[in-house]
Amino acid sequence: VAGPEVAAASTVFTSVITNGEGAARSLRLGTSSTIGTIARPIVAAGCGPCAAVGGSERDQTTPVHVIAVAGPGGRDPSVRAHDRRLVKRLETSCKQGKGVQSFTTVGDGENAISIETIIDSVKQAKKHNRPITLFIVTHGVVEAGEHRIILDDDRPATSSRALFRALRETLGEAYPLSIVTTWCHGGAAALAAAEELPINSIFVALSRKEEGTLGVDVHKFITGMETQKNHLGYCNGEQALYYYLTKSLGHRVTPVVAYPKHPLDLGALLSGKTGQVFSAEERTQAHALLDGFVGKDRIDDIIGKIQRAWIANDIRAVDYGCALAVVFAASRDHARVTST
Repeated sequence: VAGPEVAAASTVFTSVITNGEGAARSLRLGTSSTIGTIARPIVAAGCGPCAAVGGSERDQTTPVHVIAVAGPGGRDPSVRAHDRRLVKRLETSCKQGKGVQSFTTVGDGENAISIETIIDSVKQAKKHNRPITLFIVTHGVVEAGEHRIILDDDRPATSSRALFRALRETLGEAYPLSIVTTWCHGGAAALAAAEELPINSIFVALSRKEEGTLGVDVHKFITGMETQKNHLGYCNGEQALYYYLTKSLGHRVTPVVAYPKHPLDLGALLSGKTGQVFSAEERTQAHALLDGFVGKDRIDDIIGKIQRAWIANDIRAVDYGCALAVVFAASRDHARVTST
């Protein structure tokens, strides 16, 4: 799980980010059954400082600049080769995406890179005056309680927080930014992302603090995007997450999302909704965001399974990703706070 240290980051999420079913169940038995207590800090598209760069990260229609960051694959040659191929397929996918205005690659999945090379690419992307999406394909570790990423096999791992801070210093406090990572133990970086990134950001980690990200799911995610090149502008951060959850995640590995000041463990969100009736508004929201990925009948089926479940473990692994997508989508627009 993103852990108790993440839960402490915001009173809004103290009851939602938990280490087990029990705490989440006590939340839903003792409070309203709607998911609308989840607040998302965002500046509305076309308002405030975001208007200068064509809308917020949450605006699904604004073309984006995509940067694919590929760190070294480790010392195993077979891993390096796999990473190289994956990076090339990600590049192909993003260049063909209907929502992609321009594209840059940093690294090749084999050779060392650095925060400086990533930031140099971000500086160039900023000139396009469009929201930026970073796909970061690197290995991740937790050392002394801090999440780190491997950018150079011959040097110590780099602090994820240092990367987030450098991004904010480069882009400013309100630039729309998506970060989608394949890091193992990525949930351990959620608190740092929530504290450090610009206010119009979303950070997506494909696994919790104590989990590794499964290569088979990542491979399906990236290669699947290549075959779905016009699929709903997936290069936006939330769209990429919905695609991963509904089309790629085949195991009980739980992504963690962070908005400024608000990290969110999707598994805890699901635990808080199991056994509860979805409101008409929640159903409408889930269908609006997810029908294009898997169809209306599949979403209705998943909603029914969530409502009938007593705990999240009652939901089979084959349905787990879609169930996470449904509760996340249903919560998305119920409550917001505006950051200024």
